[in-house]
Amino acid sequence: MGKPDFLTQPMTLPQGQERWVVVRTNQAETRAQATLKRQVEKAERQWKQKLWHLSNQHFAGFADAQCILARKLKGLLVWLEVQSEFVSSDLQEKRIVNQFTQNL
Repeated sequence: MGKPDFLTQPMTLPQGQERWVVVRTNQAETRAQATLKRQVEKAERQWKQKLWHLSNQHFAGFADAQCILARKLKGLLVWLEVQSEFVSSDLQEKRIVNQFTQNL
């Protein structure tokens, strides 16, 4: 276990000035990275599932598919990117084929 790093930071709060001491250790940093990795993997699974369901829907037309895609992508995390392709089937039904990529 390595030596912890200390950082003191004066903070101005409504009740007055305080001095905060932040302690950082390798162990805490490793825990934080593991937690972040789990959160990223969970978010990725949820978005893949959401986009899979969207890609298996049929739409009235191109405009309908674009509108629904835009609505579904609200709240997309900034480090995720979705590339879409609109495909017309032989039955003139429209669906969206999504390719999910992660930008970290």
